[in-house]
Amino acid sequence: MARIARLLTGAVASAAVLTALTGVASAQTGSLGSVGTDSLGNIGTGSLRSLGTGSDGPSEVNLDEAFPGMRINFDGQEGYLGSDLGDGRKGTSGVCTLGVVGTDSAGRNVGITAGHCNPGTALWDLNPKHPGATRGVENLENNHPVFNTRTANGAEPIGWIRWVDDNTCDTDPIDVFPNGAKCVLKDPVTGAETPAVDHTDPDSTTDYMVIEFAPRMRLTSQVKDKNGHEVMSTTGDTKFKIDSIFRDASGAVAVPTNPQYVENFGSSSDRRTIEERFTGWADDLLFQASAPSSGVVGAAMDGGLFRSGAAFVPGDSGGPVALRGTGQWVGIITATDGTVLMPWVNTSAKNILADLNPRGVVGSGFTPSTS
Repeated sequence: MARIARLLTGAVASAAVLTALTGVASAQTGSLGSVGTDSLGNIGTGSLRSLGTGSDGPSEVNLDEAFPGMRINFDGQEGYLGSDLGDGRKGTSGVCTLGVVGTDSAGRNVGITAGHCNPGTALWDLNPKHPGATRGVENLENNHPVFNTRTANGAEPIGWIRWVDDNTCDTDPIDVFPNGAKCVLKDPVTGAETPAVDHTDPDSTTDYMVIEFAPRMRLTSQVKDKNGHEVMSTTGDTKFKIDSIFRDASGAVAVPTNPQYVENFGSSSDRRTIEERFTGWADDLLFQASAPSSGVVGAAMDGGLFRSGAAFVPGDSGGPVALRGTGQWVGIITATDGTVLMPWVNTSAKNILADLNPRGVVGSGFTPSTS
């Protein structure tokens, strides 16, 4: 499978210029670029450049409500800066998008987003304010907080990281990095380790995180935008919700296939200005990203991932993906790969639930909210 550029984005324009195998990280807001081949042998480039956040405008956001599409971070402080990157710039843990909310088999209120959003594991995540959770270990302590970016500095978290899939990345905390367990890529022939610019193993098919919400938080299946307004489906005739799970005719959780259409919502795409979206981006696939975005599902991929024409940008990681117009959850926004056409790759709900449900951890037995 091709090298994949994961789509968490930094909060400042200061990621780091790094080279890892076939990928290159630019110095723009933790954005990533990659060159490689996909499972079908297509060759291309997937340059990711930050497009800005735009203005939030007047807010009608209920700060005690958790919903798909919420913009989240892990430091609770606007513009938080970690350690020096060595050239006067500072690292940061970045932002992501909440994918789906609901309850687990024990009745706990939980949400799911991308595992590579776990702070402290990217190469530029030096000395995050709140270190990320240990992957593959259930954490019941409230020591890995998650925040709504709309809340003021110092606000109470909306919840805490309880589980991060262990396959999100490989780490080497001693030989490669002096500041903790960073993600690395391992050469399959030589075993040599190289810094993973994009947070995660490119072959991960279960890149997810489980968040348990604080008791005060209320859940809604309704996708909402940066101003707290209810988002409509791209069909134009129904609200965009995530209130059920996509299943095949036999009732089994399924992966969407061509020619089905899906739609997504990313919090960074939602904050792009009109100028950023349409001016000067005709040469870049990212100009297509909007919130919500829809597109046809592409050719089947190995391992239960799926690509589609529903575009996204850095910071949209973890955001909801649904079968268009149905509210049926099919997955979360994950990454772009090296294909020229349809580079937008998603982790399927089927993969997530097949991995999560048997574990007996917080989030197991997940059911989306219907409220």
